[in-house]
Amino acid sequence: MESIVSALEACAVLEPQSFANLQLFPLVLAEDRGAPYSVLDDALATGAFLLTEVSESASVGDLRAQNRGDRPVLLVDGEEVVGAKQNRVFNISILVPAGATVIIPVSCVEHGRWRHESSSFSSADHAEYPSAREARNRQVSDSLRHEGRARSNQGEVWREIQSKAARMEAGSETGAMRAIYERHRGRIEDYTAAFRALPLQAGAVFSIGGQPAGLELFDAPATFARVLPKLVRSYALDAMEGAPVSPPPADWLVRNFLSRVGQAGVERFPTVGAGEMLRLSGAGITGSALLEAERIVHLAAFASRVG
Repeated sequence: MESIVSALEACAVLEPQSFANLQLFPLVLAEDRGAPYSVLDDALATGAFLLTEVSESASVGDLRAQNRGDRPVLLVDGEEVVGAKQNRVFNISILVPAGATVIIPVSCVEHGRWRHESSSFSSADHAEYPSAREARNRQVSDSLRHEGRARSNQGEVWREIQSKAARMEAGSETGAMRAIYERHRGRIEDYTAAFRALPLQAGAVFSIGGQPAGLELFDAPATFARVLPKLVRSYALDAMEGAPVSPPPADWLVRNFLSRVGQAGVERFPTVGAGEMLRLSGAGITGSALLEAERIVHLAAFASRVG
């Protein structure tokens, strides 16, 4: 789609930052148009944005977002929120308009808890790790095609977390994804400290073990800078299962990955909140984007694990 290609072509790809087997290739804009919205953490801090269960009985696949502030709020695909009856991740990126209440589609990442820990949700300092996000993105796209709903395969989400926790020796009583991050906090923070956002950097290609693994691109450098630590922690969790050190991929591999993102098939769907949802598939890519007023607010793409 032209809007995705235009967003990618607006970025220069700079030399990578590296730590162990994780590399970030900065995507830098020529100018900063600013972000006319707040990100989740900043919105929650004001007290004017609230995330809760949809009702006292609740629903595993839905949360209520109440934006009582005067700016839209961006919720990023894969961000984790914790508390209430069980921890969740956002299934899609959503722009919640100012003054709006929106029911948002989510996935549970804590299988063994269904009881209130708090009346509302707070934000975790990490996002869902990319191999799980890639699988969930495929599930959501399939659900949209066949049911018109942005749903994951909840059983598969739980099985993925259980498998990851077993491999990384990070099980918990409630099967929480968050427990894996807590178990490996020290090493994850080593990764996080090694990367920083550059001036005008709006995104990055993430490489693990010398192979491009994913892309995150926002419409504003300030947004990327705020979300970067969460993203690094998520990619670090996957990187920790690979060889401890590896060189960056060849430049052509990164550019080929970006080219495949631009060539992937795109399907358009209505979304909750502002804008519309784009789903990417094909050319070895799985991903999604939030398009608002012909501007790509957030684009996430992953090297597909299926043909």
